[in-house]
Amino acid sequence: MTRKFAAYLVLPAMLVLFTSLSGQVPLTWESRGVGAGGALYSPSINPANDNEYFVACDMSGLYRTTDFGNNYTTVNFAQIQAGHASAVRFTSNPLIAYTVSYPGGNNGQPTKTSDGGVTWSILPGNPLVGDDVYSIWADYDNPNRVVVAGYSDLYFSSNGGTTFSRISVTMDTSNGALICGAFFSGNNIYLGTNAGLLVSINGGVSFTNAGTPGIPSGELMLSFTGAQVGNQTRFFCLTTQSSYPGLDLGADYYGNLRSIFSLENGSGNWTRKMTGIDADNDFLLSVAMARNDLNTVYAAGSGSAGEPTVFKTTDAGATWTNTFRTANNQNIITGWSGSGGDRSWGYGEVVFGLAVAPNNSAKAIITDYGFVHRTSNGGTTWQQAYVSTADQHPAGTTAIAAKSYHSIGIENTSAWQVLWSDAQHLFAGYSDIKGIRSSDGGVSWTLGYTGHNANTMYWLVQHPTTRALYAATSDIHDIYQSTRLANSPLDSADGNGKVIVSTDQGASWQTVHNFGHPVFWLSLDPTNANRIYASVVHSTAGGVFVSNNIQNGATSTWTKLTNPPRTEGHPATIVVLNDGKVVCTYSGHRNPGFTASSGVFIYDSSTQSWTDVSDPGMLYWTKDIVVDPTDATQNTWYVGI
Repeated sequence: MTRKFAAYLVLPAMLVLFTSLSGQVPLTWESRGVGAGGALYSPSINPANDNEYFVACDMSGLYRTTDFGNNYTTVNFAQIQAGHASAVRFTSNPLIAYTVSYPGGNNGQPTKTSDGGVTWSILPGNPLVGDDVYSIWADYDNPNRVVVAGYSDLYFSSNGGTTFSRISVTMDTSNGALICGAFFSGNNIYLGTNAGLLVSINGGVSFTNAGTPGIPSGELMLSFTGAQVGNQTRFFCLTTQSSYPGLDLGADYYGNLRSIFSLENGSGNWTRKMTGIDADNDFLLSVAMARNDLNTVYAAGSGSAGEPTVFKTTDAGATWTNTFRTANNQNIITGWSGSGGDRSWGYGEVVFGLAVAPNNSAKAIITDYGFVHRTSNGGTTWQQAYVSTADQHPAGTTAIAAKSYHSIGIENTSAWQVLWSDAQHLFAGYSDIKGIRSSDGGVSWTLGYTGHNANTMYWLVQHPTTRALYAATSDIHDIYQSTRLANSPLDSADGNGKVIVSTDQGASWQTVHNFGHPVFWLSLDPTNANRIYASVVHSTAGGVFVSNNIQNGATSTWTKLTNPPRTEGHPATIVVLNDGKVVCTYSGHRNPGFTASSGVFIYDSSTQSWTDVSDPGMLYWTKDIVVDPTDATQNTWYVGI
């Protein structure tokens, strides 16, 4: 029979295709899930309204709240694709703000809105076209003043990014030129960098390097902040042994802290301020303060216990106290993470992002590997900011596991599939948070289930007769994304590379078969109720496996099919047609470059042979295939490449 292909770089058309079956396309969508779960970065609080803040995610989402974390909206992805450095730089003009966007997942670019965030565009004078922007900084009181940082070069604009000039100053760029923070005060501009304190006293026309007198050689700034009251200015910085643009804070924080220092009025020697902080056990990464409070400073990171920490001083650094007391959730109103939670404090692990309200030192927010937390009382108590307040748990409570949660709009973790086992029961496969289930039609969700312990659940199917759910799992997340195409890590041993089954709508799971390699996809055979196919990933041992006695559960037997031509062990999606033929995509393989091992293939069980039906454009990195459900002949297929 003749097959018809339609190949797309992405598959938004599939949504329209499926919704067309009911004759209606949804006009609006609501965010659903358990809230957060993925790493969040670069929080920023609006100086004019400290209930408004943004947080960024390396999954490209930029989230905005106007009620201090009770609800979020996502900035239109067509306008901003966020990443680690996507802090929003507010200005006194409510229509103008700046950030870093990563269009198409590529290099960071300096971006501006002039209409209050409705639209964003790359600055016309972008000095780093084709290069990576590591940070952007703006003068709140003078929206035309902007600083953009590349890896080794820094640039200044006095006209809102229309043009830039390179900041020409003597500095050691052997570790790049990391801007750790910026402070603007009239014509005085201070840039804390890993190569010294850069100072301009003429509105950015020229800069000098004041160095870091008082800070021992070998200690580099990683974070810089400041405040001013009247004519008095006070700066704080945090130093480490390693500081450069693109530093992986999540991997490189352990033992990296050297000290915290303060500087009076922008000149003279820096003074060490570490009483109450133990650099051998407190691994702090950032300092932040309100612009109008000289004495209150927060310092955040992790510690030897591998949990988020937030220290605070109210006496200009003379003494510090940890305000984020995780033991028994002592002063933290929790969501699903915490002592006794679905995930421990070790999941969040380390504070990546710290922001203090510029005009209110009592309000601060932190972000980490999975969550947002906030304080409105200077750290006396902290509160989750990722699930509905109706679902949160009082401070000091540890019986918080297996509860249900309502989304407030900050869902930033990879969701691979949602399966309805009936009208009320749903299970969604995720990376990192493993999976979530709902018993009320998707209104609320829980991580309360047993037996599924892998990092990721990729695909689920439901048996048409027994109603059992089967799932493909792995400890390797994001398979067949750009960083998951090579033998490392895909050929690594995977103790959770399994097919698992649930007979109670996802409440509990049991192992059907452990392949020791990632399992990416499953497909049941409509011609044989006991047959199921699985995509198993490994460059030499991987391929499509079949069981003809799935009803036997853990004693079922599995056989690897012969390999399709050209392929190298990276099977992706599988569809079993109504006649029993198997359609399968094989995805990309880098070794180290892309090999011509991808495409679309058909398996005929009667001849035990494969046919390569790939289009020439599918040979290197093919992904999903979907058979048009409106075509009774099953001749129309859609393929993502």
